[in-house]
Amino acid sequence: MFIPIYRKSNHINVHLTTPDTDIQNLIDEILDEISSIKKISNRSRAREALKKVILNLIHAERTKDCVRISRNKNDYGHHRMYGQIWLKYDRLIPIIDGLIELGYVEHLNGYWDKEKKTGYQTKIWASDRLRSRFFIVPSTHNPKSIERAEPEQLIQLKDSSKKLVSYTPTRPITLTKKRLSQYNDFIQGQHITVNLTEEVATDNEFWCHNLLNGLLNASYTLAGLKLNQELNITDTISRHCHVIYKHSEDNTNPKYILVPCSVPSTSSSTITSTHTPTPPSINTTNSTSSSSTSTLLSHIQTLIHLSSTKEKQPKPLIDKALMISNDELMEYFLNWLLFLNTGIKRGWDDKQIRQAYRSRSRLGKLGIAELVFRLKYEACHRVFNNSSFKNGGRFYGASHLDIPGHMRGFIRINGEPVVELDYDALHVVMLYHLRGIDIDLAQDPYDMIVGPEDRSIKKIALLTAINAPTEAKAIKGIRKALVDDGITGDILTDKALRSLIARAKLAHPDISDDVASGKGIELQNLDSRIADAILTNLMAENIPALPVHDSFIVPQKYEDLLRQQMLEEYEKILGFKPGVSKKEKRYFPKKWKNWN
Repeated sequence: MFIPIYRKSNHINVHLTTPDTDIQNLIDEILDEISSIKKISNRSRAREALKKVILNLIHAERTKDCVRISRNKNDYGHHRMYGQIWLKYDRLIPIIDGLIELGYVEHLNGYWDKEKKTGYQTKIWASDRLRSRFFIVPSTHNPKSIERAEPEQLIQLKDSSKKLVSYTPTRPITLTKKRLSQYNDFIQGQHITVNLTEEVATDNEFWCHNLLNGLLNASYTLAGLKLNQELNITDTISRHCHVIYKHSEDNTNPKYILVPCSVPSTSSSTITSTHTPTPPSINTTNSTSSSSTSTLLSHIQTLIHLSSTKEKQPKPLIDKALMISNDELMEYFLNWLLFLNTGIKRGWDDKQIRQAYRSRSRLGKLGIAELVFRLKYEACHRVFNNSSFKNGGRFYGASHLDIPGHMRGFIRINGEPVVELDYDALHVVMLYHLRGIDIDLAQDPYDMIVGPEDRSIKKIALLTAINAPTEAKAIKGIRKALVDDGITGDILTDKALRSLIARAKLAHPDISDDVASGKGIELQNLDSRIADAILTNLMAENIPALPVHDSFIVPQKYEDLLRQQMLEEYEKILGFKPGVSKKEKRYFPKKWKNWN
């Protein structure tokens, strides 16, 4: 039986939906069974809740993971104005309990340590009985059967406990929603891809968490794949092929992958199997060796060797090319990601899994010459906080916000390379400008902090402290951010972090009162207003732009126009000129330092 060990399970994703009739019928059948043992007052709402649960369980089954569910009633209570996409406690929990009673779901109860203030939520996963139901519904194994729905409310308001609350749609709010809806329609009409080359480096967390989940929940689609070595496909004799896949959403291009071969057509074999070999042991160190992860090249080769049979008639070759359908290659790639994911999580504790997730490699070491995936979901919603439209308001939800930062330089919009322009030390500079102080933009506000710590640590400390409402929460937030970046040692102690905050205040005495004051949420409101204006103005010129909170991505030819917009819209609100810089293209995350 599958037992979830790793605590980093996925919270239930309320945005999943499906147009598939067979899956819909399965949901109806299971709801009928639940209705026989549980009182269902509103069938349509109960069905919506069950649909979210079943789709999340299908997703988790593919990734050999589990779904995180809160049994704390205080975590629910979203207002009805946010529609059926949001789940309510009294609707969700009876569905979960019904599934457990019927034997469709296994579960691991959550716990909370009041003294240590740590714990984890309840986890659920498909039982053998539910998996048998999935088995007879083929579409549950098809990634294309699950889609991602847009929020019913593009403008969302949360209270201090982060619950969605109701609001009166005043004229300014209505106009804000209208602009965002127009932007979403505009940006969803653009073809946005991430074109990674073999020099790009990433870690296992990207493969197993970000990319795998994105492909399975319809945030991404595979758009291109090229291996950097020869592929040996052998049944009775050897032949060497390059596997290249280019996908197009129009009907003018072939729907097959051409694999050039140097052997006669009579020796080709059929490729049909999806059998996965046993995952290899995975090195948990930050190794650059390809041996730390199964290469895509060797994985596909193994699958093809296993699936080739002498009994089957060979497929004919056209111009010495083996024909492999798009779906088959997509299946191979997903199989590889699932293979890595299973290998990392099998039999290890949380610490070992975290270490394995940090194992790094360049794409070329994994056998990949080029990987292209489309950012299919680019619609944004805005989230305001503390029950006030003067707090927060930033843009969330779009797929480009989920990819690792260094990969944003490899985005292409309608086939064109992009540039990303960033406001320099935005929130620190804003605090000075709000006080009427024209700060010297040539100075780095993070390097101004005295101490032996690296600039990146000082930056995390100052920005986190500006956003925190108290020093205690600032210390906790800084520590978490540093741990997430792989930082260890004495710097994580309360004493060291308290000293760092004190030195940050000394370096910036004019804004020291704003440190650990909760001012950051107000600054987010200002930068979201600036972003709203920039996106709207560029859209009026038919220029697609992607927001990243304090930076923006546009096709390279519009760099000057974007810079002008960023300067003008900032000055309209703050009354001063900001600093704007071009982000350098990186092949690995900046926090990896000089990793190679």
